[in-house]
Order: sequence, then structure tokens, then C-alpha cells
Amino acid sequence: MIEGKWESPLWVRCFPLHLERVIDNLLNNASNAIPEEGGDLSIRSYRKDPWGVVEINNTGQISEEEKDRFILGEGRGRGLHISTRLIKNMKGVMSLESREGETTFSVMLPLVEPKDAEDH
Repeated sequence: MIEGKWESPLWVRCFPLHLERVIDNLLNNASNAIPEEGGDLSIRSYRKDPWGVVEINNTGQISEEEKDRFILGEGRGRGLHISTRLIKNMKGVMSLESREGETTFSVMLPLVEPKDAEDH
């Protein structure tokens, strides 16, 4: 299901293969965290000046211990640790919000104007 209005592409400053790896890792983690009886997984992107934002939300739960490790950059697996480093290297920010029964990872990268994107 598509929600909200369709917007023009969000042009962000990034290394496309690095961003692909980060999103792939977050989607893989989110799908693995969904309970066996089923749940929801969603992804959305939007503009939040001066950032382009991608949010990956799922009905899985992350433990407080894992959340603390993520915040400290010491994730148990290599995927989150590498993803965090890649986003920081691209001058972005990655954050985690966890509520009862729901986890959201947000990736924020600097927006660029399309004419600037074509120059690089």
C-alpha cells in the first residue's frame, strides 16, 4: 500500500553502493526481527531539511542491551556497526527509536540540489 503524496526524488550526497548496503542490512535485520507469527515492515522516505530521510519500521522488538550497544556503536553483529560507520562517513546520521513492539531505524543524509548532483 502506498501512503501519502508522491514527491520528486530526494537527492542526497552519498556513495550509492554504501547506501545500498546500509538499507539492505537494515531491511534484513528488520525482517529477521519480526515475530514468527507475523508482523509489519515498512519503509518510507521524506524530506526533513537539510536532510533526506529513510525510515525502516518493523513490529519487532530490540532489547535494551542491543539498543545501548547500537547507541555506543558496538552492535553485536558487524552489520549495524558497519552501517553506522558508512553513514557517518557520508556525513549522515543514523538513529534508533524503539517502543513496545515496534522499532524504527532512521538514516539521514545531506540533501543536495539536482543541479549539484549532476555536477558530481
